This record gives sequence, structure tokens and C-alpha cells, in this order.
Amino acid sequence: MANDIDPAAMAEVLSLDPEDRYWYAVARIAAAGRMWVISGEEGVLMPLSPEGFEYLPVWPHRALAQAMADLNHSGAMAAEMTLDEFRAGWLHDLADAGLRIGICPGADGAFWDCGAEEFDTTLEEERSQV
Repeated sequence: MANDIDPAAMAEVLSLDPEDRYWYAVARIAAAGRMWVISGEEGVLMPLSPEGFEYLPVWPHRALAQAMADLNHSGAMAAEMTLDEFRAGWLHDLADAGLRIGICPGADGAFWDCGAEEFDTTLEEERSQV
């Protein structure tokens, strides 16, 4: 896949702090026009954060999403979500429900979070610069 990542680069990304992973992910997602989520038997995974809020975890590369699925969610798989799909089928529902986006969670579970509309605005700003 064009936007996948090799193991050395994946380790480097996962070594970044959550805010730096956020900006890395925003740039890659905006450029590719897609992101990756984790899907299981009951659909797209929406876990609870350690702070107790429900969120949609997203990654810029299939391999990152699958690595986190393998680590934390037996039998789950990385699933592609285009930005068009996000906007048409997820953005407003997430925003209306007050749910957050967890951008590029690492193996330690740490991630940068933001609201769905904020995430979409940031992606659009990034896409306008690409």
C-alpha cells in the first residue's frame, strides 16, 4: 500500500510523544485522504480512554493500526476509512455525541485527542497546504 510504513519507521513514530504523533498523523492522513481504524466482530472499535471517555482511535498507516489491534484486540483488523467516509458517516455523529478522536495511540495507550470537528478542520488546513 502506498501509505504503509516499514518496521523501522513504525518504531520511530511510536517513540514520538502523543502530540508529535498527532502532527505526524495529521500530515499523513491529509496527504493520503484516508486513515485506519480497528474493526472487530461488532464493527469499528470505540474504546474507553483511561480518563473514561469514549473515542475513535485512528492511525495514518494500516500497519500501525494492525499492530495496535494485534496488541490490544484479539481478532480485530485494521480497516481503511477515507476522509469522505469520515465526513459523510462519522463526523456529525461523533460531534453530536461529544465523542473524541484518539490520534495514533501508541503501545502504551497514550494518544492526543480532539473533537471530531476540530480534527476535520485541522485535516482541511493541512490539505490546503499539501
